[in-house]
Amino acid sequence: MATGSHWDDGRSKCARIWNADTGRLVHDLPLEGSTLPVQPDGRRLATMNLSGSQLWEVGSWRLLRRFDRGGVAFSPDSRLLALGGVFGAIRLVEAETGGRSPA
Repeated sequence: MATGSHWDDGRSKCARIWNADTGRLVHDLPLEGSTLPVQPDGRRLATMNLSGSQLWEVGSWRLLRRFDRGGVAFSPDSRLLALGGVFGAIRLVEAETGGRSPA
């Protein structure tokens, strides 16, 4: 389970990863003011804050890639990321590679 805050008020300095079975803290991601969609298959976690969007590997908590500032949402089959941008444009990229979706 992941928790964060959408407020950039300086109080929330990290996104927190918890073991859902035990309730114990597993890891802190150093991100102020982040929101956290999780990939439906549970392999990746996306975070968004003022510096942009980030994609993390669940378990190792390794940063996989960064994207420009904007919202992030996973497709139901976990294959695609919808990245919100300026002027309401939405870009689709492959979650595995970060490359442009052929769709």
